[in-house]
Formats: sequence, structure tokens, C-alpha cells
Amino acid sequence: MPAGWALVALMGWAVAALAAPPSEPGSFELEREGEVFNVKAEALLAARPEEVWQVLTDYDHIARFVPGMSSSRVIEGPDASADHSLVVEQKGALGWSLLPLDFVVDLRVTEHPLVRIDIERIAGSGRQYRAVYLIEAVDSRQTRLEFRALIESDRFIPPLLGTQVLRSSLSKQFDALLREVERRHVP
Repeated sequence: MPAGWALVALMGWAVAALAAPPSEPGSFELEREGEVFNVKAEALLAARPEEVWQVLTDYDHIARFVPGMSSSRVIEGPDASADHSLVVEQKGALGWSLLPLDFVVDLRVTEHPLVRIDIERIAGSGRQYRAVYLIEAVDSRQTRLEFRALIESDRFIPPLLGTQVLRSSLSKQFDALLREVERRHVP
């Protein structure tokens, strides 16, 4: 199992709400520098920050609505400290039918309720994964969601095909999270 792909798949749960917002088109950029991928995404969502937060922090159920994720569960925490830290284990597969790549990863998630979520790989697939969600109320009916991630694979990912597979898989995961925000939205 190529571990680098696994880590990249995991970040999909964290980024998913950014691909195609219902209110206004979002932006998504994935840049590659060697084996490091930088992701920048932003969307304006027709939902309140609480609704976006509920989807992003639904760790134990995220596998139900994010493609490629077979399981996600909180294995530690949240701790009683002020930083609301916990550890989430995620498993799944990324890629196309001819190139399925399994993954298992433990992520340290630090919540700053309704404002920010910091995510960092602490064990499992890949060399490095750091991400942040920024949540900002635009008005009483809209929320701006920003996502930034740095992903470093622990294996060679073919430049053309590998980057295409990554972009395609993450896109599908993003769309799924966005649809879940829409589904849970109460007008």
C-alpha cells in the first residue's frame, strides 16, 4: 500500500467542503514541488458557521459521506485542556480502480470552536501532513471556509498521473463534504 497516497486521501475529509459551494464558486489549487503537495482552497457557503463546524468535526461519521474513507474514529480525547485536542484515526483508499491505494493515519486535531481546526499527522501513512481550516461568518446566512494543507508523501508519486489521481480524488471528497453541509443546512 503506497502510504503517501493514503495521507493525501485523509486530508480530503478536512478539505471537502471547498470544491463547489452552492452560493458562489470556490477556488481550489494544488501545487506540487517534488513529493510535497500544497493545497489552498476557499469557498463561500450558504450555511451558518455552526453548520459547517458540525460537518467538519463529525469525525466518527465522516466515512458515511466522504468517498474513499472506510472508517474514521476518535481514538483519544478530546482532552480537558483549553486547546480541545484529540486524535482521529482514519482508514480508506484513494485512487482509481486500477490504482487503489489503502491508507491508515492518526491525526492530531486541535479545535478552536467555530473559528479554526488545526490538523497534523502523528502516525501512519505519509511523511508529513499539516492542515488548517479557517471558518468565518460573512453574515447571518453565509460562511467563508478556507483550507490550507501541506502534504509530503513517503513514496514516489508519478508526476502526471499521480497528480491527476490526487486532484480527482480530493475533488470528489470536497464535493461530498460540501453536499453534507448543504444537506444539514436549515434555512
